[in-house]
This record gives sequence, structure tokens and C-alpha cells, in this order.
Amino acid sequence: MSIFRFVYVDESGDPGVSYHYWVELRDADGHTIMNGPVGAAAIGAATVTFAAPAQPNPVTGRALFEYALGADVASGGLVEMSLVIHDLQGRAIRTLRQAREEVGLHRLEWNVCEDRGARVEPGVYYLRFRAGHVSQNLKVAVVR
Repeated sequence: MSIFRFVYVDESGDPGVSYHYWVELRDADGHTIMNGPVGAAAIGAATVTFAAPAQPNPVTGRALFEYALGADVASGGLVEMSLVIHDLQGRAIRTLRQAREEVGLHRLEWNVCEDRGARVEPGVYYLRFRAGHVSQNLKVAVVR
């Protein structure tokens, strides 16, 4: 399985302004997949804190999570942050990271297993991202 990463730089963005984009993927046969909206903010050196959607989503074997810790939560240095996977009943099934981290872009991979090491069942899960005063929930679908 391949994980693709796409990067788009909108040089017309104004600092501190939030933007939303839709991403259209088109294969050689002309089939398209729309993904979004993807939220972003114009940043200099990671001034805004956010978590990006899982890649890929739906997930079959591994998912990549990327997030930015900005000066909005970590201006004094390190900030407490966490990434936790929850099931639909709200139970925490996997703590991916709980640490004090510095400003910047970060990434980690989830092997679709819960804390005890067993593979999770197919279904919908939520990634809860917290850093300072920022809290964000992202839906992740797991399929076989």
C-alpha cells in the first residue's frame, strides 16, 4: 500500500487568515475523488495549531497523521499535546502520543491497532487532537 502526500502552497494567503480547500484527485481513466474541505491558515513559522486529516482515509493498514504546533499554543516553548483514537462510544482505544512538544510540523503513523496491540475492527473512529487551548476531532474510517 502506498501513502501519497500532496503539498500545495498558496502564496496569496494572508497571515492569520483561515482558508478552506477541496482537493480533487483524478486517475488516468478520468475517475475523480473529492476530498475536503481541508482547512489551513497562512503561517510564517508555524503560528497556528491544527491537525490534518488521516492519510489515507479510509485506512486499511496504516494511517499517517500530521499536525502543526504553532506559536498560538506554544509561544513559551514546549506545550502539552495529545493524539488519542476513540471509538464511537467515546472510549479511548489508542494513545498515539502524549508529550510536551515544540513549535513546528510533526507526523506519526498509526498501525490500526489499539493500546494492547490488537487490530481494531472495521468502522469509524475519531482522532482527538489537543494542544494547549486547541482541541480538534477528526473522523477516521478503518476498512479491511
